[in-house]
Amino acid sequence: MAHTLEMRRKMMPSLASNAHFQECGQKHQLVSEGYTPFEGSVRRSLRNSPDLAWLEVSFNGSNLGNQEPSGIGGILGDENGLTRWAFSSLIRIKDSNKVEVRAILLEIRLLVRREVDNLLVEVFVNGKVCKDPKLAQAGDFFFSSGLDMPSNTTNQLGSNANLVTVAQIAGLNTLGISIVRIDYALNGLIPPHTHPWTSEILVVIEGTLYAGFVTSDPENRLISKVLNKGDVFVSPIGLIHFQFNVGQTNAIAIAGLSSQNPGIVPIANSVFGSTPPISNDVLAKAFQLGKNVVDSLKSKFSTSS
Repeated sequence: MAHTLEMRRKMMPSLASNAHFQECGQKHQLVSEGYTPFEGSVRRSLRNSPDLAWLEVSFNGSNLGNQEPSGIGGILGDENGLTRWAFSSLIRIKDSNKVEVRAILLEIRLLVRREVDNLLVEVFVNGKVCKDPKLAQAGDFFFSSGLDMPSNTTNQLGSNANLVTVAQIAGLNTLGISIVRIDYALNGLIPPHTHPWTSEILVVIEGTLYAGFVTSDPENRLISKVLNKGDVFVSPIGLIHFQFNVGQTNAIAIAGLSSQNPGIVPIANSVFGSTPPISNDVLAKAFQLGKNVVDSLKSKFSTSS
């Protein structure tokens, strides 16, 4: 679960610029527990950068159920996309929740102990602010979602998804769950897509679906199944997956997602409908297509068309 910590200090507008921490990547060497070298380096660097008006820090701590030491870390990049500093560490904790807390504490330890006045610190989890538990109300845990009602499937794909995430139910924050109802017209399709932060477990309520996912490279193996009412199918995190109504009636499915903010990356829309568009030379070579075919595909998926 990624976190964001935002820090601001009062400065003249003419001196303001942006910098961002990005989530720690595996290419950065992990070191044994003990943060003094990182602290000193980061503190000196920040003191020597008076042009930084605010920092937005994305950081992570995870062990993904492994029995080996967990990893935490982050990267600071400037407004030009260049990495300024990075820090990471192995810690001897096997509990995922404790790892997440340690990541937050490390970030605060590294960044709040700067020689900077008027510092405002706000901690976010997966893009949403953590509400004071004492201020929680029943409405934070309830949403009249209309999951009992069919969605409008009058569109090119013949499908529609009614998603309930932390955007609708604030109480889902940090819980790592969300839910979606999917309606499929005859021949309706949920096209190939991925969820960057979640696995999906889908149960067919009505109708017959052909569902599948593709394993990672180099195998790229299709795992698929025809599902009938009551059948369940799982699509692992990050893998391309789809559902297609192959029955003789409309279909309904309910899916559980292992993130309060699962995200979605539709493959065709992302590749052929990006803004600004990806170069025709890149797409033609990547997909072994003529540029006229690439133009045609872009015209179908462009958000400006």
